[in-house]
Amino acid sequence: MSNNYELNGFDDWYLPSRDELYLMNKNLNAKGLGGFKGRSYWSSSNYTSSSRSDEFAWIQYFGGGNYGVSRFGELSVRSIRSF
Repeated sequence: MSNNYELNGFDDWYLPSRDELYLMNKNLNAKGLGGFKGRSYWSSSNYTSSSRSDEFAWIQYFGGGNYGVSRFGELSVRSIRSF
């Protein structure tokens, strides 16, 4: 997934945490930046309210909040990199 992604000569991409996705929603999407289009995106954060945290992850819905969902569904990813 993100660990093998290469774009414009950069190969240090990673899947953002729940908090990083929240900030992208708040600071970019809310201003119409980033082309998020009201999708839900996977985070790298486990959803720990479940007794089986290895089966659930946090997602960020770029039309409103974040929540935990089974890792077995198909959603979009948004790779990011540090700079």
